[in-house]
Amino acid sequence: MLKKINSLRGLQFVIDEAHCIKEYEYFRNSWTKLNVVKSGFPSVPMLFLTATCTLDTAEKLRAIITPSELQIIRSNKIYRPDLKLEIISKPCGKEKLIQAIISVIDSITNGRIIIYSASISDCITVGQLLIKHYGSQNIGIYHSSMKSADRDITLKLWKDSEIRFMSATNAFGMGINISDVRAIIHTTFPMSLDSFIQEIGRAGRDGNGGRNIIFFSRADLHTLTLILYGGHESIQENIEISQEFDESSSLTEMVAPTNQKKHLKEKRKQLLEMILIFRCHNCDNCCRREAISTEWRNVSNEVNWIVRIVDQLIKRVTSQDPKLLQISRDDITDCFMGSKGKNAVSKDLSSIEGYGVSSESCSIFNEDCLYLIDSLILAEIITEEVDIKYSKEAKSLSYLSSL
Repeated sequence: MLKKINSLRGLQFVIDEAHCIKEYEYFRNSWTKLNVVKSGFPSVPMLFLTATCTLDTAEKLRAIITPSELQIIRSNKIYRPDLKLEIISKPCGKEKLIQAIISVIDSITNGRIIIYSASISDCITVGQLLIKHYGSQNIGIYHSSMKSADRDITLKLWKDSEIRFMSATNAFGMGINISDVRAIIHTTFPMSLDSFIQEIGRAGRDGNGGRNIIFFSRADLHTLTLILYGGHESIQENIEISQEFDESSSLTEMVAPTNQKKHLKEKRKQLLEMILIFRCHNCDNCCRREAISTEWRNVSNEVNWIVRIVDQLIKRVTSQDPKLLQISRDDITDCFMGSKGKNAVSKDLSSIEGYGVSSESCSIFNEDCLYLIDSLILAEIITEEVDIKYSKEAKSLSYLSSL
């Protein structure tokens, strides 16, 4: 039929949401066979449209589609002034997190809200706890492991405005165009920048603005890395996670091996420069800057101590000290902060020069120390490797850092 139409009046192929060809190939393997269309109609033009397609993704599309020529026309304008971005420190424990989510929800008096979780189990847990508070008539749960019929019912209820809140994984969103979504809540930081841009863009499509909240905890980096490497929830069982598992994933970049760090450093440097120069006046950082004056602090002394502590820990590792076979972020922070916890005691961290240096001067807190460690890794003063330990019960993550 298509060949007949082409012979009579010509054809043009337009593929919208083109990034889905790569991102959702696990759901729709047939999408990766679009090269058949091109080979069947070699002279017919094809137009691929997407709002979130990095150059890396474009190159992957080129490999999948194998066109003779691919002209890329792109815009860097992804800023939407009607969206407010907020980062909230993530409370410990699911009950406290749910209470924090409820506080956000209750502050939004109209419109609908999507709550995104990284894993299916978290999506279900969040949904069930919200049902206890708001009732089942107000909450929908959506993820890829649901039966197709159940997903269709939930989606219809959402489109018909029968439910106000949706607890979902990133399986929810493609083709969803609801104008009155007032907020997007992420229970942890997204697995990739592409996903984040797609998901927050679902708020405020009626032009009346929207809030985007991320509950952030550095501990989630540990958990999400385990998910990626098949730890707490295997990649095979969690299809939403596996679709993000490639070198373009922001989380994968965070734990990239040393030989990729130079490329990563340049990318992050560009992002940092953009953040430092650009003022959107609509995120919590800009609002905070405008409300209070920035306090600049010289932390060179703290940084020097962290590097000295790492150096001493490495010497213990290389000497095959049975108490310390690898160095983790916890080891560095416990030593720096002067922790008296189980980890510090079992590894005799109090014998390290610099143990408790922060508690003596009350200079910085634990979260500040973690931030400085991240900065040192980014500056390649400390290198980082990921080491997944397998056991019958679970897999664990440890970091080996060195100068």
